[in-house]
Amino acid sequence: MTTIVGKISVFLLAENRLLREALAKILNKKTDIIVVGSAPLSSGVVLKITASSPQVLLFDPPHNTRGECSIIPPLRKALPTLKVVMIGMDPDKELFLRAVRDGIAGYVLKDATAPEVADAVRSVAENQAVCPADIHRMLRKLGASDRLAAAEMCRTDNSLLPA
Repeated sequence: MTTIVGKISVFLLAENRLLREALAKILNKKTDIIVVGSAPLSSGVVLKITASSPQVLLFDPPHNTRGECSIIPPLRKALPTLKVVMIGMDPDKELFLRAVRDGIAGYVLKDATAPEVADAVRSVAENQAVCPADIHRMLRKLGASDRLAAAEMCRTDNSLLPA
């Protein structure tokens, strides 16, 4: 992992260049966060991310994939301590559960504020889970069997799902 004393290293993975540049400016203004790289999703991006060895990946999946996170498992295999925060379009329970199954530790909505995104990066870097309130409320309403099935898809450490 890229370690700069007292700073959380972040890689930005997003198709939209404007979004990558805006997030880099926002995050680099924080005294405890540094962006160590950014790229759109491409065939060589896993190597690029692995080479920069970030603590946190901030990932905005391409719109046409409906939140498919197939890049996350190989990244987590290459960088086992990598924490992933996914940026989602809306509080979609199914998308959220699929992303958790794929290995994300945090989920923020596209309408999140700059401080909320920075807080999500900090939280996952400290092994905490991040979940939008709307999704959290939806998950709390799951029946016991649904909740158990959903919990099996999630990590047991700092689970993103309510107990």
